[in-house]
Amino acid sequence: RGIDCQVRPIVTAEYPTPAARPPFSVLNKAKIKDAFGLEIPHWRESLQQCLALLP
Repeated sequence: RGIDCQVRPIVTAEYPTPAARPPFSVLNKAKIKDAFGLEIPHWRESLQQCLALLP
């Protein structure tokens, strides 16, 4: 799409946050799926959809 973007991986120490976070944490989507019948897409799919909307 003509978007020139470079993503550079960093270690956690290079991105300080006020809250301590575990090295690997993912959101369990099972409760929202069960409670509301929502299927949350993988973040990569959502990113592709978002980028497709850019002019």
